[in-house]
Amino acid sequence: MMHSRWINGNLAYWDTHQCRIIDAWGATVTKYLQHFIDFPVDDTTANPVGWSFSGDTATGALTSPVSLTGGVINIATGGVDNNETYFQLGSATSAPFVIGGAAGVANTKPVYFGIRVKAIQHTENGVFVGLAEEGSAAANFLTDNSGVLADKDFVGFNMLTATPAAWNITWRKNGQAVQAVVGAAVNADDWHTFEFYYDGATTVTFWVDGVASTTAATTTAATFPGAEEMSPILAVKTGEGAAKHIQVDWLRVVQFD
Repeated sequence: MMHSRWINGNLAYWDTHQCRIIDAWGATVTKYLQHFIDFPVDDTTANPVGWSFSGDTATGALTSPVSLTGGVINIATGGVDNNETYFQLGSATSAPFVIGGAAGVANTKPVYFGIRVKAIQHTENGVFVGLAEEGSAAANFLTDNSGVLADKDFVGFNMLTATPAAWNITWRKNGQAVQAVVGAAVNADDWHTFEFYYDGATTVTFWVDGVASTTAATTTAATFPGAEEMSPILAVKTGEGAAKHIQVDWLRVVQFD
């Protein structure tokens, strides 16, 4: 059942829980809603138009599996140890979303991020899905075949190649220590819906498969990328000589200015 509520003078539609935004309309809404039904790609590289790409496979890193209906993309690495594939919305200077103001200051602009994703492999698979600073879709955002994340601004969900059985909640402010809530979800043969919602004050609540995590980030903390501009990124890296894959069903980011 669909519901609606007003956020900063804009009409937001939600289901399951109030922090899951399906769509929003209004004069100050900034949104990216993608269900991968129609996902334009470049004729030469087969990479998505409007996204930055970096990886070890010149073509074929992104495909739409014919056996899956409803709009799904498959993102793959190459088959050599440490091969990687990154897709980030926009260019190296494009970062349309921001969570929180400067340290100690709220920006009163609620932000929703949500993704339905599945990791195909359960061994040596490094993954990150979430928001990251512009230009992160470059070599070694996942720094090496461990899948450890680079010293950049980011907030989202990840797996390390050493512990590929678990999805983690993670965030980092450039120059500060990475924060991680390990084992937020089990990586098995199933889909997961990962979400977070910034309330427009100082709190970011993370959701795993429709359940609010006990973990909430404070945007004014030194370790959180408050006031940093970021863009959606999908990152995969292999920790062995075999290709790794994730599949994405939908991706939504909505900001209420």
